Amino acid sequence: QPQPLPSVAAKGWRAWHLQDTVFKTPRSEIWLKLSTDEAPLDPTDAAKQVMLAMLSRVLRDTLNEIAYLAEQASLHIRVTSASYGLDLTVGGFHHKLPLLLEHGLKEVLAFGEAATWEQRCKDGSFLARFEAQKEQLLRGYRNAYLRPGDHAADIRRLMLMPHKQDPRERAKALESIDVKVLAAFAQELIPKLRAEVLFSGNATVADAEELVASLPSSLREAPGGQPL
Repeated sequence: QPQPLPSVAAKGWRAWHLQDTVFKTPRSEIWLKLSTDEAPLDPTDAAKQVMLAMLSRVLRDTLNEIAYLAEQASLHIRVTSASYGLDLTVGGFHHKLPLLLEHGLKEVLAFGEAATWEQRCKDGSFLARFEAQKEQLLRGYRNAYLRPGDHAADIRRLMLMPHKQDPRERAKALESIDVKVLAAFAQELIPKLRAEVLFSGNATVADAEELVASLPSSLREAPGGQPL
């Protein structure tokens, strides 16, 4: 069971450690839960959830080159979206994970800066990839109910979770989102994200503490849960 790291908790970090004592292979996983309870996130707002999904897709696409090189070295990196924000995961041979995490996190945080979006919006290939990602996501929403079983299962989920939006609602919200809208959303969201860390695998408590200490201070909270 993961254990908290009290030595870094006093400095505003929420961090956990789980050492592999069974297989003892030289591999580890690091999960960063990047979350916020503040605006612009709203689990009940289809447009906000769609923009979050688009942001994670754009980030994954931007990290493709790093992800490919990492894969050749038996490592992996992935960014996914959740109702609370973003998840950044890296895994593989443990001695290279801090470097991979540093590159991935640097890219994610850069998308919270106006200068990054200004540069990206002038890049024709980035704009083309944005439209391709949007079209792929839109197609997924529109085709979500092609199979009756999927439709019935989602209706049950909607009854249990009233705040959940159905794919048709998300598709409608996505149609009005362009790169400038996403840029404004990302610049408001990313600076507010705070990190919760889990380091598991072939890593000691000291390794986990060293990793957490190397993370940008903007991702930690002051004691009492207030952002710094």
